[in-house]
Amino acid sequence: MTLNNAQTQMYARHLVELGFIENVVNQMGYSSTELIEASKDLPYHTLLVNLEPDSQGRQRQMTLTFYPIDIEEFGNTLLLQYFTELPFAVKTGVMDEINKFFIYLNNKTVVGHFGITQGQNKLNHRYVQTLPSEDVISEGVVADTLMLFNYTSMLFGSLVEAVASGEMSASEAQVQADQIG
Repeated sequence: MTLNNAQTQMYARHLVELGFIENVVNQMGYSSTELIEASKDLPYHTLLVNLEPDSQGRQRQMTLTFYPIDIEEFGNTLLLQYFTELPFAVKTGVMDEINKFFIYLNNKTVVGHFGITQGQNKLNHRYVQTLPSEDVISEGVVADTLMLFNYTSMLFGSLVEAVASGEMSASEAQVQADQIG
């Protein structure tokens, strides 16, 4: 991939900003992080953050990546994606129930949305934060967003898993989600 000067500067900024975010994340107590530079195998700089295990002790990991957008068209904007794959399998034949529950749940959650990883039988929680490109990313905004994103994943994860395992229907999970908040 051949980059022009503006794109090269954009990618360099993404790397610097992810380094800053890594420091914020480490100050929050998430000491297991890894900043991976873009390569032929990984098209974007990526920050990996190991989160606390879920209620069943399964490891969870979040990735933070800047979306490379056309800076000539969207020069005022940075897009920062928070992404975590949910640590459980989806039972065969329950995707319709998952879709019904996600439509409901995504109208309820404040930060991010739950989805199905394209081309895979895996579920995820994802949020794309729009940031002004002229400003330096705020430590407080990153910390608050990360906490809210992680909290939302943990708060609704067991209900998503109950639907994904076939233990609960979408309508049963909706009733329980209403009791949560």
